[in-house]
Amino acid sequence: MKFIITIIKLVLLLIIIMFAALNLQNVEVKYFFGEKSSLQMPLFIVIILSFILGMIALWLLSLKQNLKKFLETQKLKNEVNQLKNELNNLKSAPLNRDKKG
Repeated sequence: MKFIITIIKLVLLLIIIMFAALNLQNVEVKYFFGEKSSLQMPLFIVIILSFILGMIALWLLSLKQNLKKFLETQKLKNEVNQLKNELNNLKSAPLNRDKKG
């Protein structure tokens, strides 16, 4: 299994290297701030940075939902532990049976 994962990683690395080699031309990246502020960089870097920024934005947007799920899981774990403790207390409690003659 490790061999297959290593092969997959190498193939992905080869694809990224080929992509970079095919997109070496410089492009001008303009910022929102002012007309004169721009930067020259290779196209593949612009594409990769855009992809990474998109991933970060998606991660930030999903934090709220993940936090809700985490808090709900913690709440349910606490409830399960309380119920386990209650069950153990009931199991260890002595039985009081009143025998009427």
